[in-house]
Amino acid sequence: MRGIKEPLVVAGGDCNITGFDANAEEKFWTVTGDNVRTMKFIPWTNNDTQNELVAGSDDFVIRVFKGAELIFENNEDAKIMDM
Repeated sequence: MRGIKEPLVVAGGDCNITGFDANAEEKFWTVTGDNVRTMKFIPWTNNDTQNELVAGSDDFVIRVFKGAELIFENNEDAKIMDM
């Protein structure tokens, strides 16, 4: 994630995604539309060397985040259960 240099555990929650460091301190937080069901880091854009966070949630939306910034979203016909 942009600006974060240390390993994080990233957890989806009720309308949010949170990243914790090795000391369980919150180092990242962003809002999503609903309960996060699945997440994956992938190279969404070819403009840089960083992976973006793709998250699927119960409101039938796939969202792509560059850091905490929402850069893309797509509505689907059902809950996103796996990527």
